[in-house]
Order: sequence, then structure tokens, then C-alpha cells
Amino acid sequence: MRPTDGRPPEEDTNEQAAEKKVIRLWHKSTWGARVD
Repeated sequence: MRPTDGRPPEEDTNEQAAEKKVIRLWHKSTWGARVD
């Protein structure tokens, strides 16, 4: 488990959220399918 800085453990940091967004965009542009 990664440490949290006062936030709920299920909440992503900005860096992680941005990474997920990039991955989703990459998947969408590659296969035309949204990946959650």
C-alpha cells in the first residue's frame, strides 16, 4: 500500500490521475475503445 498524505487511499494523486488519463487516451486512439 502506498502512503497517503491525508487523502482517502482510493483517491489518486494528480500524477496518477494524469497517467490514467494518458493511458485512456492512448487506448482510445489505438483501439477506439475506452479503458477504465
